[in-house]
Amino acid sequence: MSLEEKIAEVRALISQRDEIDRKIAELLGGTTLKVAPQSRQRKWHKADSKGKELKNEIDQFHQRKGHKDTEQIERLLIEGKTVGEVVQLVEVSAPTVYIIKARLKRDGKIL
Repeated sequence: MSLEEKIAEVRALISQRDEIDRKIAELLGGTTLKVAPQSRQRKWHKADSKGKELKNEIDQFHQRKGHKDTEQIERLLIEGKTVGEVVQLVEVSAPTVYIIKARLKRDGKIL
């Protein structure tokens, strides 16, 4: 059975089902009942909008300036200062400097 024949058979079965639904609605309700069209989108289409919202929220979080001296720390790292030197000059923790340094590397501002 070719693909076209399979598609034609599926369409015929769907139209038969719609006709049966209409007849049942007439018998039970006395009026025609509209059959709600079924969504043909897959479940991932519905979840995709949530995924986009979550991605935007994560991007905004990463763009936020987490420490009050972030600009000074970024400037010192771009100038070539080491993490230890930045920690002593700005009086911040080393993990804070490493996080900012990783973001600068990701953005391509330092090597």
